[in-house]
Amino acid sequence: MDIGCGVRVAAHVPDTSRLYVSVGLGFHVEALLGEVAGLAGPRKEHLQALLRECEAKLEQVEAQAAAFDESVRRLKSGEVEELEEEEA
Repeated sequence: MDIGCGVRVAAHVPDTSRLYVSVGLGFHVEALLGEVAGLAGPRKEHLQALLRECEAKLEQVEAQAAAFDESVRRLKSGEVEELEEEEA
């Protein structure tokens, strides 16, 4: 069981018919075991949407990093100076 700040402890729970479920912003609700499945679905969809957003941002950052690396490579090889001389 997570008791906060990444600290976990072993626990014995005698009655698992009711659970406390985090619903966000530090709030927890008591739910019957059968109700938990209904609460998990929307949470899973929300987390999957967040994951898609993070993956899209990661793709953008990776593309920017690749463009930066290419620019640095060109600067080191002198290609940029050659292009500027041709344009002049």
